[in-house]
Amino acid sequence: MVVGNTSASLRRLSHLFLLSILLDVCLNNLGEPVFDDVSVVILMTCLQVATPFLTLVIFYYMAMRIDLTSQGHFGQLFAHFRYFFLTSPAHLAIIAALRGGYKLQHASSITPYIHMWTNPSFKGLFVAQKLVSMLYYVAAVRAVYALLQLNIQREASRAAAPSSS
Repeated sequence: MVVGNTSASLRRLSHLFLLSILLDVCLNNLGEPVFDDVSVVILMTCLQVATPFLTLVIFYYMAMRIDLTSQGHFGQLFAHFRYFFLTSPAHLAIIAALRGGYKLQHASSITPYIHMWTNPSFKGLFVAQKLVSMLYYVAAVRAVYALLQLNIQREASRAAAPSSS
């Protein structure tokens, strides 16, 4: 039966999703890597910005595996997971601004990295990024848990419904 296969596939995808969240936490929140080489800064920036995209792609692929999206009910999908869909663009925008804007600007100039902290807008953006990231991570973990629960409920209702022969 395909139902069990979908459930196992979603569990594997949920592990990949949580791994991408962990990678995002490690790259974007646990430390501020300081590199003098511009090419390393560009590589790190690409990784830091690509990780939230990866998380969104995995979540969307997981959502496509359940009936809610495969039948085109995207409004219901947004209603179920609105906090995740609202915090994701904010998280991504702040990461892109903080990592892409400030880091690349200072990596390409002769200004030392420590002087970024004298800029009040950098400090504000840094604090905003940490706060939005916390909301995003909570919303992401809750969304993947709710998606798995929604799949279990749909499988149970399919199993309880009499099959027409």
